[in-house]
Amino acid sequence: MRLGAITAEIPRKVAPPVHSALEPLAESSSARPVSPVELIQQKQPTTNAQKIALFAYYREKVEGLARFSRGDLESYFAKAKQPPPGNYGRDFQQAVSLGWIYEDGADSYLTTKGLEAVEAGFAGKAQPRGAAIKKRAAKKKTGPKSKARASKRP
Repeated sequence: MRLGAITAEIPRKVAPPVHSALEPLAESSSARPVSPVELIQQKQPTTNAQKIALFAYYREKVEGLARFSRGDLESYFAKAKQPPPGNYGRDFQQAVSLGWIYEDGADSYLTTKGLEAVEAGFAGKAQPRGAAIKKRAAKKKTGPKSKARASKRP
């Protein structure tokens, strides 16, 4: 009786793939891509500037398109089932002013600060605007007077 050589394969441990910040979120076959509607529900942006930064994030992480022009992000409001902004140019400029987007024509991109803001859900901060600012300003004007009146009462 002759015994043949037994060869056993030693299983190798394979490291999981490393995903860089620029690869799409839904690259693996087991994960489903996130829709713009779902991303809005997860991150809860409250201002149009926040939504614009979120759309730049979506383009980069889900669609794999890191660069964009100012007008490229405007169509994402409809894709996300959001009402279009009344003044898109102003809102885009606010996202640029906040440092979330670097504007360079067709080579604009989401900054590291913008990426961190989106991933943090904008730190849960809603930025007051419009009527909310006016209401707060009115309270500040009437606030000290009402306190002075309250202290004079016995």
